[in-house]
Amino acid sequence: MAAQLWSLRAETAETPPELFPAPRFFITAAGQPKMHYPATACKPPYAMLSSGLIATLCSVLSACGGGNASSDTEKALSAELPSMATAAATSASAADIAGSAPDADLLDASKAEPLLAQVPLQPASGAVGPNSKLAAAGSTQKADAVTTAVLSKLTSLSPSLQAGPTNSAQVAVAPLPSVGVAPTTAVTNLKNSQTLATAPTNTQLSQLALVSAPVTTPQATGGNTSNTQAAASPTVSIWNQLETQATATISNGNGLTTTASNAVAYQAPALGIFFGFRDAREDWVGLRDRHSKMPDVANWVKAEKARVDAWIARNFERADLVGGWSQAYIDPKTGQALQWTPQSPEPPNGNTEAEKTVKAAWVALGRDYNIVQMQTAARIYKLTGETKYALWAAQQLDLYASNYGTWPIRTSEGRSSMYMQGLDEAVVSFAMIDTVRLLETYASGTRYQTWRDKLFMPMATNLKSTSAPMSNIALWHNAAIAAIAMRYKDTALLDYAHNGSQGLKAVLAYALTADNFWIEGTFAYNNYVLDGLSKLLTQAGVEGYGARFATEREQALRLLLAAFDYRFDNNTLPNPNDSRAAQALIAQPAHWWLFRFAPTYWGLDKANKWRTWESLLDVPATVPATEPVIPPAMTRNFPTLNQAVLRAGNWQAYVHYGQSNGNHVQEELTTFELHEGKTPLAYDPGTVDYGLPQHKNYFQRGAANNVPLINGVGQDIWAKGVVKLFSAAESRLVVEQAKYQSDVSVTRGYRVTSAGFVEQTDIQVKSGLNKRLGVVFNTTCDIVLGNGTAATASVAPLPKVNAMGYWSKTKMSNGQPNWQATLSCGANRYQLSVTGPANQRIYLSKAPNTPLPSERNALYYDVDGTTARFETEIRKLN
Repeated sequence: MAAQLWSLRAETAETPPELFPAPRFFITAAGQPKMHYPATACKPPYAMLSSGLIATLCSVLSACGGGNASSDTEKALSAELPSMATAAATSASAADIAGSAPDADLLDASKAEPLLAQVPLQPASGAVGPNSKLAAAGSTQKADAVTTAVLSKLTSLSPSLQAGPTNSAQVAVAPLPSVGVAPTTAVTNLKNSQTLATAPTNTQLSQLALVSAPVTTPQATGGNTSNTQAAASPTVSIWNQLETQATATISNGNGLTTTASNAVAYQAPALGIFFGFRDAREDWVGLRDRHSKMPDVANWVKAEKARVDAWIARNFERADLVGGWSQAYIDPKTGQALQWTPQSPEPPNGNTEAEKTVKAAWVALGRDYNIVQMQTAARIYKLTGETKYALWAAQQLDLYASNYGTWPIRTSEGRSSMYMQGLDEAVVSFAMIDTVRLLETYASGTRYQTWRDKLFMPMATNLKSTSAPMSNIALWHNAAIAAIAMRYKDTALLDYAHNGSQGLKAVLAYALTADNFWIEGTFAYNNYVLDGLSKLLTQAGVEGYGARFATEREQALRLLLAAFDYRFDNNTLPNPNDSRAAQALIAQPAHWWLFRFAPTYWGLDKANKWRTWESLLDVPATVPATEPVIPPAMTRNFPTLNQAVLRAGNWQAYVHYGQSNGNHVQEELTTFELHEGKTPLAYDPGTVDYGLPQHKNYFQRGAANNVPLINGVGQDIWAKGVVKLFSAAESRLVVEQAKYQSDVSVTRGYRVTSAGFVEQTDIQVKSGLNKRLGVVFNTTCDIVLGNGTAATASVAPLPKVNAMGYWSKTKMSNGQPNWQATLSCGANRYQLSVTGPANQRIYLSKAPNTPLPSERNALYYDVDGTTARFETEIRKLN
């Protein structure tokens, strides 16, 4: 029975097989959907129910009269159908039924499912279908109750039908009545961590009558012309397609699952990604031997000397220079970011706040560079014994020790003497304390203790203060304190940094989520945390404390490998929150940072290719000849991150539906990124330097993301969001942000299938105030508006918000309830179809992209009201 229901057969003639003696869908030789009514067609009471869906059910089951029932399921359902159907039909008057002509359309096209509305009816003599009077009278609503009862009875009698179809080409035919209702009988309730049966819908019942029909893709025309022809919707909404994905394990048999982060599974030796933990070490004897015998090593060291020599001659570090924030190195006149080099001239002290800020930023950048050269000079001394390098490096430490207690303490983040923020001090402390280690045999006991007492212990005290506990900043602070403690063998200080109530262990326990991702929710900050951990763990190995940090070493590796769960086919990653660049799957610096204690294929590969002090002192192993294959991403929800990946066929979407804390949050909750194979249709380019006005005024705002906008603004209250529905098998997600704004709730559904992507957005203004309700879609693809749009200059201007002030070359159009646009993404073309309220306004603009001054396209559409529902679907054309 089940096999018959779910089979889809293409016929070469218009006579359906005897397997289905009652009305049914089939495909003609020309590939068109048809419905045939033989003489035994169901009688009118059934045909009118729930837009004809009961008719389909009863006919497929041979249950109209009960006489042809061939299984216990069919017989049981046969007995129930007549009474249910009659009860639902009682409100339909005899005049309504009698007034239905035999050749009437099967459905009222304005209210019924789009597919069934365009299927021609070929009724047998006397067969009657519903008319618009019945739909207008509310019979459909009453019939829906019967539909629910019928399907409930069916699934209880035949549980095997609940699994749905096995042929991915099969499709359902009904749109959802509201966001969040999906044609599935089993979904995951994440709050209760159990599988629940959902209430059956018209859509579920319609799954029993399947049709595969060509998708209508009208040719889009230029956005500057009138396209008053209504856009034809695709035959079957992607939201309602019957298509499921495998959800047990990735097929390579290595135990990678779709139900949890695979950061541990990726460590399996068979994958060839990870090569085992070790302690960082230094082999100075071996390096001296290679330096004396290998010209290429000698030449590299010579170049290092030349760079340090040039800086010694140029070095400007002085007691009167007060360090600021490096990201504020911005031209006071133009507002553009400046590029610092060792040759950058010293700015004047300045009179305005902007001039003073850029001078302090110049000092901070120069101080960063000075400290790196200081460490390099100490390494050159350790290798060659040339004391001039030890002398200069020691003099720099003397300078910092002499002035650390006299420079003003800044408290914008923690406490800092050398910079504006304690974080910057924590970052440079590793090179500084390593310089002390390298000069241990050079510096006298008194000098060595002076560095300890006047520089590093006061620094450690300052670093105990932070304005961002349990964050990446707190991790950096604790790691720096631990490095200082290890150098000076201060067990109490080390215990504070490692085991304190807000120490390293506590921060990692709080901020490293169960999804093996840093709680601040960006890949850039994942990598930033890895930078801090790698400096600590490398120092621990060299100082002989490697075993103490074995747990942190394993956590660092999981942070590194967790990114693979999100990968797009072009080896990029999503870019949530305020990272400053698009993210690559293989973060080469991050893999390289870990090569000395947690080597991966890519870390070892770069360590072998990049000539550095690290690879010369701690020679990396040879990597295998073949690069490991990273499995493609699969549909997965990450509840501790409030993010999800949806994957089907070549289509993949990433959704950022909530925020676990307020750090680095943007107006991007419910945003998505979308790829089809290696083609990005919508990706987040990241932001710019935090000191630039575009960061705060544009890239952090809703207009720069793919989100609902209310009066031009995205969400103003960060929240985790509530997952209303998640189905890994169907690559479907529905989420709610109940307080998207103080009086606005947003529910958004997303789905991908092998046919494309769809998102559904419901906006509700709880106060009842009339507002502009819309959706914005940003893409680097070219956009041409098509059917259902008409260019005009008379629509209202864009909302008056700062972010939209960065848009330019805006073209305005009116939009019908159904309209389309064509996306050209390189060689690939896609159709974007929007269904929404009447009287839509459409705006197509040029928008800022990164790196500046590059641009992308922003497509924004909105209406006035207190509620609005939009559905946006994207399919490939070529």
